[in-house]
Amino acid sequence: MSTKYTYELYLDAGNEWRYRLISENGNNVGSSGEGYKNFADVFALVNKIKGPDSDVKVINEGSSKQFLQD
Repeated sequence: MSTKYTYELYLDAGNEWRYRLISENGNNVGSSGEGYKNFADVFALVNKIKGPDSDVKVINEGSSKQFLQD
């Protein structure tokens, strides 16, 4: 059985988009090495590298997590 991962997309303190890769057990196992000015850029990158069983979530400060359809 393979591990299911979730890519969380979020704005950092510098107002740039980043992602982090979260495993099924909740551990952060990877992240973007740089920030992206545009949400579309980081979203496109994650969709290129993610596996078919991976989820993509956008983390919004002060609100609940949202699932995105790809």
